[in-house]
Amino acid sequence: MFERYTEKARRVIFFARYEASQFGSSYIESEHLLLGLLRESKPLSARLFAGSAGAIDQIRKQIEGHTTFREKILVSVDLPLSDEGKRILLYAREESDALAHQYIGTEHLLLGMLREQNCYAAHLLKENGVVLESARAQISGGPREEVASPPRSPYRRVVLAEGAMGAAVAEHAAELNLQSQGIRVRSVEYACGAGCEPEEMTVCVPKEMPSAEIEQKINAENVTGIGPWWKVSSDKALRSGEPHPCSCHDDPTRLHYVLLKAEDQV
Repeated sequence: MFERYTEKARRVIFFARYEASQFGSSYIESEHLLLGLLRESKPLSARLFAGSAGAIDQIRKQIEGHTTFREKILVSVDLPLSDEGKRILLYAREESDALAHQYIGTEHLLLGMLREQNCYAAHLLKENGVVLESARAQISGGPREEVASPPRSPYRRVVLAEGAMGAAVAEHAAELNLQSQGIRVRSVEYACGAGCEPEEMTVCVPKEMPSAEIEQKINAENVTGIGPWWKVSSDKALRSGEPHPCSCHDDPTRLHYVLLKAEDQV
């Protein structure tokens, strides 16, 4: 389904799923997709709301005021798209085809939201002066925000201190309170061609923590929000040539372990 999606567009879906889980929604609705879009695509947001300071914060406040908060849903739950959400993705593909683009990016997702005229996301966008025809003209006549060029590597490394995806993973790690259990998630690598699914994780743990305990704690709380079960790598060396596990350069009482996606539950 997401083969043509750029990495940014895939992360919009990831963030939308996260937003829905935080609101306690059983479905990914149009407003969750909008929050994901605004969170991920800063250049597109700047173009849309130029001269409207605070528009993005105001949209979030409106969504929060419009939403009935329920108990948060575990991020390990694979939330489905609502019917509106499914149509938005269908319209996004149609908009990409109409522009003869080989990819589906954040700009196409925006047009998909605006075409689903009765959804709450379209209502909020229109309130802030974003309408279908003008947005379509901007996108077709302006510079492309994204180009789906082949990645240099099949993996994308996400360091927690950098980027929107890293911030989302860090939010999960903080919320799940893993640091109080002695585990620091250092980075996550995502397979670009597989729906942006996490494939590898690096963690920093106390030297005395056994690998079985690392796996148990990581798998008890789904850190990445879309991730699989994890197991400690059996490799004796890292790709850098360092031994595995290797000592933490910042704290000699800790070690770095690599965890890999497990085929079955650990």
